[in-house]
Amino acid sequence: MNERHFETTAKVGLYLDKRGQVAVVTIDVPGEDANVLDSALVEELRRILADIELDRNLSAIVLASGKPDCFLTSPVLEDLRELNTPQATDRARAGQRILTLLEQCPRPIVAAIHGECSGGGLELALTCRARVVSDSPATQLALPEVRLGLLPAMGATQRLPRLIGVRAALDLLLTGRQIDGRTSNALGLADDVVPESVLVEAASEIALRLATNPTLRKHRHQGPRGAFSELLLSENPLGRELFFARAKRRLRQKTRGLYPAPERILDVVRVGLARGTEQGLLAEAYAFGELAVTPEARALLNLKLATEELKKDRGVDDPRILPRPVTQVAVIGAGLMGVGISYVTTTQAQTPVLLKETDDAALGRGLARLQRLFDDTGGRGQTPAQVAPATDYSDLAAAGLVIEAVFEELELKRRVLRETEERTHPEAIFASNTSSIPISQIAAESKHPESVIGMHYFSPVHKMPLLEVIVTQETAPWVTATAVAFGKKQGKTVIVVRDGAGFYSTRIVTPYLQEAVRLLA
Repeated sequence: MNERHFETTAKVGLYLDKRGQVAVVTIDVPGEDANVLDSALVEELRRILADIELDRNLSAIVLASGKPDCFLTSPVLEDLRELNTPQATDRARAGQRILTLLEQCPRPIVAAIHGECSGGGLELALTCRARVVSDSPATQLALPEVRLGLLPAMGATQRLPRLIGVRAALDLLLTGRQIDGRTSNALGLADDVVPESVLVEAASEIALRLATNPTLRKHRHQGPRGAFSELLLSENPLGRELFFARAKRRLRQKTRGLYPAPERILDVVRVGLARGTEQGLLAEAYAFGELAVTPEARALLNLKLATEELKKDRGVDDPRILPRPVTQVAVIGAGLMGVGISYVTTTQAQTPVLLKETDDAALGRGLARLQRLFDDTGGRGQTPAQVAPATDYSDLAAAGLVIEAVFEELELKRRVLRETEERTHPEAIFASNTSSIPISQIAAESKHPESVIGMHYFSPVHKMPLLEVIVTQETAPWVTATAVAFGKKQGKTVIVVRDGAGFYSTRIVTPYLQEAVRLLA
């Protein structure tokens, strides 16, 4: 029987269950989709750990999450824009001290990670004696601070190289890329990868083993290059300096000196290896304070905040207007754009697609292009099972959303719209993937202009994040809300713009091109 020992304040959302000799601490911040690491949560975690230390019946701790697909993440540092260098440095030092105290807990702590574990969440996990991750695709680990012009400032630049080796650590620190559970296990970042259903149990077993054998997980993972290579970096000053000098040259070739954060990460890791962890932590905090006030970090942070705010935008102001469910999509045109739209619809939005072309030959070419796209993006051997081919408009009858991706010819698009309306139900949404033709012109002869909208994707669709949703004066608000919601399901950053020549993205390119021509002249 699991015994709920106590429950913290609802605002923080930490819960403690006694499972034999193991204390399972579950993070589940109420009212939020994600667990976000903040000072209140960390302070409450410290209090729980202090109480656990007083209980002689408990010998190990497992840190888990109550959220469906999130272990722990960092908050968006909106107030960082208001701090100067000393204030940002002090914040980093405070975070380092707190995580160091957690690291020094006499009971072994094991993190049971399922879902997103990024930024400060991963930095906290690095202080644990071990980490067990789920094999779910939802489990993704990352240190994305470099993408905000910053560096991890709570010890990750020091703990990660000592855990998985310098080369592997720099790959994660300098790119901010996400890795799944199996990759993290292969790197030595995780100690085991298991199904989500047995995650806490597996973490508990490791925690108990660590309680009886404290030296079990004190070796450093040597990475694919082996112990000798890592020894040269950590113990040999000449080898270390040569390595970091070469790394900085390669980095400059990529950044051209325009992004200060990656170079500071290199410097901080090097200091930690040469002078020890404490000096490395100090260098990390000072570097964070200096980077926080750079124009690059401020601009990237503003972009991040704007993107997060955009995710909340529904496309309509009236909260009573809700998007309608889309269970079947038809894509007309199996060219480059139509295939890309079909791909993100099936892989991201998990919605079946009817892909229509004029004849079997054109359809065959489109399906072959789609298969190559699956192969090139890591799905080699998979087939686009959710894509059904069609050469007749009558097959479109069940589609709730029809996305037209034919050539940029007004009369062709009008003809496609007319033929679509003859075969679909009156409230089926017709979306044109035009990049420049005003939607009102395409809808001029429509029987249902309120259901016509623009959905302008960018090439290649599976890589370019932006989606323009273009509304006319006659587009119904529920149509706008549905297009925005479905675009987000496709993994897109959606902006809603008014109808007009060039819409937004194409129109703003014009002054950039004019300026470039003036500079060239």
